[in-house]
Amino acid sequence: MEKSIWKKEQYEVRNEELLAYTLAKIAPFEWVTITMYISDSIYTHPPIFCWRFSCEDEKIYARLKECIIKFEENHKWEMYKGSDIGGHTKKNYTIEPRIFYEIHKNHGFGKLAEVLGSKYSEVCFKAIKDVPILCKHIEQFFCISHSKPLLPVLPFVKKSEETR
Repeated sequence: MEKSIWKKEQYEVRNEELLAYTLAKIAPFEWVTITMYISDSIYTHPPIFCWRFSCEDEKIYARLKECIIKFEENHKWEMYKGSDIGGHTKKNYTIEPRIFYEIHKNHGFGKLAEVLGSKYSEVCFKAIKDVPILCKHIEQFFCISHSKPLLPVLPFVKKSEETR
């Protein structure tokens, strides 16, 4: 059985888990999709990362968004809250290539391959190549290069602690 990302050293973390590992160094998650894409089928599920931290401090999200929009390698990237563009959930945040964000905003979800057409494979491949560079950028921005990921804080634990 494979170790969870919280017990791995950074060199053990697979590329598709790297953004979860990196963001867990900033604040604990309340909800997260650990795997950003499916490595055996990168075109079935494009590289998109969804999560929310257990804390509701908007300053952390604002600072992270500032970091994300400053990054540019193969793609520019975007961070947004689901409620900003009619996402599946109103509470979760998403990080994805800006071109995906624009398509989701203007054409709805599930339309990436259709809108991008023959460029879809190349866009996904380049986004995946950006992931380790984006994570390094986040680590430098937040000064967390040598930090370990923080364990998640589950909602029911958080609520029971508030009632003590």
